Amino acid sequence: MKIAIFADTFFPSVDGVVSSIVSTAKSLEKQGHQVRFFVPKPVNLKEARRLAAGLDVVWVRSVGFFAYDAYRISSPTSWSAKKAFLDFKPDVVHVHTPFSLGWMGSRWARRHRIPVVATYHTLIPEFLMYLPIPVFNKTRLAKFLTWRYTELFYRRADVVTTPTQEMAVELEKNGIPAKVLSNPIRFSLFNRFADSKRSSKLFSLVFFGRLSFEKNIEVLLEMLRLLLDRKLSVELVIVGSGPAEEFLKKTALELKVGSHVRFRGVLRDEQLALEVAKCHCMVTASTIETQGLTILEAMAAGVPCVGVDFLGIPNSVKENENGFLFPPGDPKTGADKVEKLFSSKTLQKNFSRKAIETARPLSEESIVSQYVGVYLAVVSGKKHPKAPK
Repeated sequence: MKIAIFADTFFPSVDGVVSSIVSTAKSLEKQGHQVRFFVPKPVNLKEARRLAAGLDVVWVRSVGFFAYDAYRISSPTSWSAKKAFLDFKPDVVHVHTPFSLGWMGSRWARRHRIPVVATYHTLIPEFLMYLPIPVFNKTRLAKFLTWRYTELFYRRADVVTTPTQEMAVELEKNGIPAKVLSNPIRFSLFNRFADSKRSSKLFSLVFFGRLSFEKNIEVLLEMLRLLLDRKLSVELVIVGSGPAEEFLKKTALELKVGSHVRFRGVLRDEQLALEVAKCHCMVTASTIETQGLTILEAMAAGVPCVGVDFLGIPNSVKENENGFLFPPGDPKTGADKVEKLFSSKTLQKNFSRKAIETARPLSEESIVSQYVGVYLAVVSGKKHPKAPK
């Protein structure tokens, strides 16, 4: 089978969508399928090509999105990309973002009577409030219009998938029927380091991913300050880069915890997995997660999580089983939960075992087989779809 993947975010960016679509493509190819990506051409194309080595990628001319540099806006059409699309002759088109390239893939698929699978990764109406659009971004009208836009895009697909039941319910409430299908995680990569030795003297918390404002990483710094005030031997390891990085470094200094925070920059693959596996606990205060792939990857390495009780996170973090939950924006309760884990070696051991059990069913091999089932069903069920009017 030939699958054309369209996404508005790709290498060299680091986020859950990129991780998900790349690991999916590699697993599909291992099973004998062909995958071609249609993604925005970044400023640092040399680095992007290095990271995408071995993948079939069509780079589409693009410009930076003024409000959020993780995304780029591609031209509404591209003759060279369309030729590559037609030459590829995909059996199915899979769109992962509802922006310029997502629309391009959806439009070409409909025009050439190719079925479309669309995955809903990001709760866009909630994400909107973090964009630098004064006043409007926090209004009810803004959320209403964003949901209508979302419905307009996703209703064009033959099948919509989303990673958790919570997100499927939210989509259904807004007129978008969706099938629950988890994103795959790099289970084997992270689990390989699950037996890594962890310090017995310094309790390491870790956050990894894109350092963006909607991740609320400053709450983790406040948690760290409270833990240090209680005379606990703890540190916070922050892995990644992004628009909030300088703000976080400044906040760490203002809270007087700078010497207990290690900004490790961008780490990838084995380096990343090893760094995470050496830590005792994953922490996140993000209120934008539809699933939280980094949480699950940490769990694959045997690292339990203390995260906020919001959106998709409780789908992975089970209270007092593989981690703890705390209310959004509540660093004190978050610190209390970390201290509880810090104080019990038995709890750490039990949570670590349960974390691996939670992550194992979401391996690339398992989830990609389910995606193939979706592709086969939509192709067989839509051999002669109606052409757009």
